[in-house]
Amino acid sequence: MHLKIKTSAATNGILSSLIGALSKNASTPEGAASLNNALEQDHDGGILDNIMGLLGGDDGGNQKASNGAGIIGHIFGDKVGGVVEGLSKSTGMDTSSIGMMLIKLAPVVMGALGKVKSQQGLDQKRTKRFTTRYSF
Repeated sequence: MHLKIKTSAATNGILSSLIGALSKNASTPEGAASLNNALEQDHDGGILDNIMGLLGGDDGGNQKASNGAGIIGHIFGDKVGGVVEGLSKSTGMDTSSIGMMLIKLAPVVMGALGKVKSQQGLDQKRTKRFTTRYSF
């Protein structure tokens, strides 16, 4: 498989994994409250104003919003290694590349979700419904 195809497959798999895990986490009252609080406190979507900077390592002044490793730790917990391994096997990319992509894309997903929450005035219940609707 060519690198471009592998990268595209990895990106799709990572986005699907992130949104699916967010939806699963939000399926409990505690998980929904935790996601809602994280979005309100740290992920307002402002990070999307500087995507190129984020991908290049600039946190834009909001370290919590750009801390991909911290975000994936909260989303996947102790399952992150299995997620990386699974994506590596399904795409043919090495685990370190998958890990780096996951760290870069997690803040983008949280920023996008935070922006939607803000723009549409989603409360905790509607945020949960939104993640369920858009999980793959």
